[in-house]
Amino acid sequence: MRTRSFRTIGCVALATTLASTELRSQQSSCSAFPRPVVPAAPPDSASRGPEYWFWSHAFDRETTGVGVLSPGNRDDGGPPGTDWLPDTSLPLYARAGDREPSAWMHLGWWLPARGERRALTYRGMLETEYEQASIVVTETREDGWLQVWVDMGPVPRAASHGVMWTHTCVLDLGPSPLTLSLWAERFVGPDAPPLSFLGEERHALRDGPDVSGTRIAWLGPDDEVELIEIDGDWARVRAFRPGVFLTGCLGDDWDGEELSGWIKWRDEDSGSWLWYPTRGC
Repeated sequence: MRTRSFRTIGCVALATTLASTELRSQQSSCSAFPRPVVPAAPPDSASRGPEYWFWSHAFDRETTGVGVLSPGNRDDGGPPGTDWLPDTSLPLYARAGDREPSAWMHLGWWLPARGERRALTYRGMLETEYEQASIVVTETREDGWLQVWVDMGPVPRAASHGVMWTHTCVLDLGPSPLTLSLWAERFVGPDAPPLSFLGEERHALRDGPDVSGTRIAWLGPDDEVELIEIDGDWARVRAFRPGVFLTGCLGDDWDGEELSGWIKWRDEDSGSWLWYPTRGC
């Protein structure tokens, strides 16, 4: 009987993930970026209504994007904790290249340039660790601009519901700086979480990175893949049927089938087709 070790995932350390090479290079030239003036602290604390803790899981979303913005350690060295919005200050722009923000996520408040301020919630964010939400990034640009998904619920102006922009040079303006984590990097390497396909559909394991490649096997949501390398929307993987992590959660020794090949792991509309157990077993 062949066995394979598995990792028990409780909290996935997204904050340790570095951005892409192009974005890291861009961050070295932040002196040229017009850093906005951080608003004054609101005079009163944000109220926490019934939707305050409402975020979504990858299974419930139309897209997981290309990555997320997650809280890093506070400037005093402490961990961010589950409730990080009161320690975050992030300017948001209507368009990439704008010089002035259209709104701020600031110390627990939504502060639009025009309109009334509102208490922030985690609505529209994605759970990426145990009961910790992150801001979904839907596009990255080599000049450092990031398109992010913002959902403030039933607010008057359309600019506060949908996609907006921010920049890698302004992720450190609050007490708890934000860190960019890209799935194409988070999902590869020794610290990658156990990955399985979202949904109930079958996905082909092929002998090459193309739909014309010979199908080796079908993979489903109970199977697990380990990404070896990524080539655009395709990834070379080791596949385990059934999944090693799931088998371990059931208290059994893994004695399944290991295969190698290529899978399509993402597309432009849905983001990553793969996900990991944010709450462990």
